[in-house]
Amino acid sequence: MLQAEKIINIASAFLSHAPDKKMAYIKLIKLMYILDRKYIQKTGVAPSTDDHVSMKNGPVLSATYSYIKDNKSYWSQFIKTTGYDVQLIKEPKNTLNPELLSDIRIAYWQSAHMTWEEIIDFTHDYFEEWDEKAEIFDTSYPIKIEDIRNAKTIEQAMFANFSVSQDIIDFTDSL
Repeated sequence: MLQAEKIINIASAFLSHAPDKKMAYIKLIKLMYILDRKYIQKTGVAPSTDDHVSMKNGPVLSATYSYIKDNKSYWSQFIKTTGYDVQLIKEPKNTLNPELLSDIRIAYWQSAHMTWEEIIDFTHDYFEEWDEKAEIFDTSYPIKIEDIRNAKTIEQAMFANFSVSQDIIDFTDSL
């Protein structure tokens, strides 16, 4: 499968769960990055086959970002960009395996409550492979697959500094 077709299939699968099949493009790019990250850490391979870069608003998929911004490519036959939103206008022929489709569904519903701003903050806070120089200098830096593979998983990063307060321990001991 060509890279563009794969990216369109993954983006379409995410958009198919959204109200009116529409969402902020930055949220879509972040969801696709999170999916790639999970697969890289699990298998060493990104389902999108896209390149990963650090940009001002966190890690993103390079070609996906270009397709969204161009809005005249093969992408635009299936997904329309209007301002800061993308909308699925035509379902592509599905070529994704059932496991990947299931993981897309789970990733979408785990983050459906989050705004695009919250997802940006989340990737800034928990994805150590993101290079904050991209935010400072408003440019992009490549993210190496090895850096993603060796980074803490989302769960490890979120709970790295988690500790139970003594009040909770005392309370539960008194039960």
